Amino acid sequence: MNKHDVFFELGLLSLGSRLKRLSDQMMYQVSDIYRHRDIDFEPSWLPVFSLLQDGEARAVTDISYTLGLAHPSVIQITNAMIKKGVAVSQKDPSDSRRRLIQLTESGTSMLNNLTVVWDDIREAVGRIMEEANCNLLQDIEAVEKVMTHQNLFHRTEKQHQQRALASPKVEIVPYENAIHRQLFKDLNVAWVKRWFTMEAADYEVLDYPQENIIDPGGAILMAKLDGEVVGTCALIKVNSHLFELSKMAVAEKARGSGLGRQLGQAALEKAQKMGAKKVKLYSNDILKPALRLYQKLGFQHMPLDTEAEKYQRSNVKMEIDLTVKETI
Repeated sequence: MNKHDVFFELGLLSLGSRLKRLSDQMMYQVSDIYRHRDIDFEPSWLPVFSLLQDGEARAVTDISYTLGLAHPSVIQITNAMIKKGVAVSQKDPSDSRRRLIQLTESGTSMLNNLTVVWDDIREAVGRIMEEANCNLLQDIEAVEKVMTHQNLFHRTEKQHQQRALASPKVEIVPYENAIHRQLFKDLNVAWVKRWFTMEAADYEVLDYPQENIIDPGGAILMAKLDGEVVGTCALIKVNSHLFELSKMAVAEKARGSGLGRQLGQAALEKAQKMGAKKVKLYSNDILKPALRLYQKLGFQHMPLDTEAEKYQRSNVKMEIDLTVKETI
């Protein structure tokens, strides 16, 4: 993929970079014009030089304000002009803290030659605009005016706040047998049947979650999206330092909402609070999105063990070390 394809695909996201690329092209080509005509002048000097061509001395801060250029940029430009003998710097008699910039005689004498070059450049750029069937200057002025009213930063933050307000609210709550027993089963049955066949080990756990998960020291979490339970996962206690992440299911309508990752993170935090140093899980290699989620959570692939045999569909084992802080 070449750079043009990248800019095209990025669209408005790359507007600043696209404008800079066009600006760089213009600057390089204008530099070639000056060199070809034996004029020792840099394109970046143009705004400052034009402002100073009336012979009046101006403070750097005034130049910056008038041109709308950043103060460091004006300092860089004026320093370059001074170094070349095009401008001179002196202290302001009324305020020694301010520097006044003024064109030298050498700089002023360049004006006649520059005027001819500028006329040629202006005409050439005009023809480019005609061929491109656009009025780029007018469009840039319109965009600058709009951004002066409200800049990109504030617009982006406003959009972010609006999206946050409109985003579904996810809430992770602990399992309550009287309320969640059927929901826990229904979510898992729907998930398993979508990909596999229900097995005896599934029914054994799903029919009696309190007895098989909670009472032996495990935990179940339920995920709500805008108040509705749409996800769940369980932590089955293997021993005091090892838990198994199991029975993780998210309703079809909630997929793609980021709920699965929040649920997984909540489960790992819960396991850590329960004293776990490691959490393992068993899955299947056809579940690509689920495996990617586990990897993002910090799980790593491990060799299969005999525990995987409790489900015919298990052909992947993963594990996370909770003692490594960065994994959560």
